[in-house]
Amino acid sequence: MTGARAMLPLGAALALGLWLWAVRDLPWPGWPLDPQAMTLDQIRMGYGMMPRGVVALLAGAALGLAGAILQVVLRNPVADPTTLGISAGAQLALVLATVAAPDLLGPGRWPIAMAGG
Repeated sequence: MTGARAMLPLGAALALGLWLWAVRDLPWPGWPLDPQAMTLDQIRMGYGMMPRGVVALLAGAALGLAGAILQVVLRNPVADPTTLGISAGAQLALVLATVAAPDLLGPGRWPIAMAGG
């Protein structure tokens, strides 16, 4: 366990370094706040790439936290949704709702998946 804890800061530093290397040529420190005054590269970065990156990081963190909570609550270090059948139950509920009652999918698919999982 101590080896994994030692690797966490190293992995975070590596990820930060790779991200900084990838965005080194983008003209983002002097961005104007008005989109009319921005260049096409600034608009693409500010409204396309950065929000997607932030959402991807938040989604990954949320999924990792959910997996860690699942392992702690069940006191099983190898527990994940696929080994416990949670994913299969959610998929089965979605398939049954799609075939039998497609109107249930109107408000969204997540309530059906939550009921099945």
